[in-house]
Amino acid sequence: MKRISTIFAGIALALAALSCNKQFDRVDTNPDYYSFVTVQKEGNTVSRFVTDDGRTLVPKNVQSLNLADGQRLVIFFDLVNQADKDAPDAEIRLLGMDTDVEIGTSAVVADRAAATALGDNGTSINYYPNRPQVSAKYFNIYVGYNADKPEAHDFTLAYIEDEADASSKVLELVLCHNDNGDTSEREWWTWVSLPVEEFADLYKGKEKVRINIKTRMNGIQSVELPVPSLGSSAEPSIISYER
Repeated sequence: MKRISTIFAGIALALAALSCNKQFDRVDTNPDYYSFVTVQKEGNTVSRFVTDDGRTLVPKNVQSLNLADGQRLVIFFDLVNQADKDAPDAEIRLLGMDTDVEIGTSAVVADRAAATALGDNGTSINYYPNRPQVSAKYFNIYVGYNADKPEAHDFTLAYIEDEADASSKVLELVLCHNDNGDTSEREWWTWVSLPVEEFADLYKGKEKVRINIKTRMNGIQSVELPVPSLGSSAEPSIISYER
């Protein structure tokens, strides 16, 4: 079972921990939107959240949270003014957050052996409701794996040079998962954010990115995403929350 780290605010604005299935408590207000963000603090107070494409979301209702400056997480919220949905700055009512977001690495490697050395352990994928997506800075994938110590696991997104097809319109990448010897029967799910900038020179002429993932039970599965637009979001940074 996944540790409790998703927190949701009730109508009275008290933050309460959720169960591991990440569903909203029925007494809470359902959010209209969610977004991957980075925390910015002033002293002990969270002053704003910044999206991957540089938009600023200012929480109206929360003055103090147990978050670190620069921490990456997912927030669930409503807009105070609906007209601000596409504005560079917006005031929000924070309704919840998911702090289980791991930041992986990206690498260009010479061959399959080099990719395998980065990690060859199985990783499950969640397609709904936590669908894979790309932002201005990261590929974001919700993954499951077996772990007693999730912090011991490393994820690397790799481009294998000697398997590249220059004529293809698809950029093929591989998700490498290294459990570092942490074998367990316990299942763990978390977001993994993998930097897009490492492959900046490889996106030209490509129509999409395919991330190939060795799963725990279903062989190789693939996630297809748009080619990132570096410096701006390939998808809206404020995303409608699907109930």
